This record gives sequence, C-alpha cells and structure tokens, in this order.
Amino acid sequence: MPAACDAPTKIFKMKCALSGCHDGKTSPPDLSGSNPESMLVGKVGSDCAPMPLISTTKPASGVLFKKLMGTDCSLQMPVGGMLTSDEIKCVTDWANSVIP
Repeated sequence: MPAACDAPTKIFKMKCALSGCHDGKTSPPDLSGSNPESMLVGKVGSDCAPMPLISTTKPASGVLFKKLMGTDCSLQMPVGGMLTSDEIKCVTDWANSVIP
C-alpha cells in the first residue's frame, strides 16, 4: 500500500538529512538515501530509550515518533523546528506502508 505522501523525499531529505544531522556522515540513522526504511524499521535507537526507531508491530510507538512529537528524553526532532500535523501524518502513513 503506497504512502499518502513521499515522506523520504518531502520530510526526511528536506528536514532531517541535513549537514550535521542524519546526512550519512554524522548522526545515525542515515536518512539521505533512497531506502530510509532499512535504517529505521526494527532498528534499535535512542540514547536514552533503547527501543525500535519504527516498531514492526506499532510504528507510532517507536522512537522516531517520540522524537517527532517531543516525548522522548532527548531533543525533539527535527532540530530547529517541529513538523506540522500533516507532516507527522505523512511520516505515519509512510511508516505504516513500509512495515513488512
């Protein structure tokens, strides 16, 4: 099932895969590539809450969404500005579409 919007292009590359952030050279996960789900789905992350970045059973319960919503114990992401509710819905729809 295709996602309602293209989160990897419209959100990750534009707001997350920036120099000094998730660009493949500094902070993991690398969100600059064409297959960000391989870096996020089922991968454990977070400096303070070792749990999946995107859970394979409940995507919105993963660290990625906690960081986007500002409910994780570290910085809210993306750094420098919150996503809109439409952008978070886009990421949620995309995450649900890539779960095996």
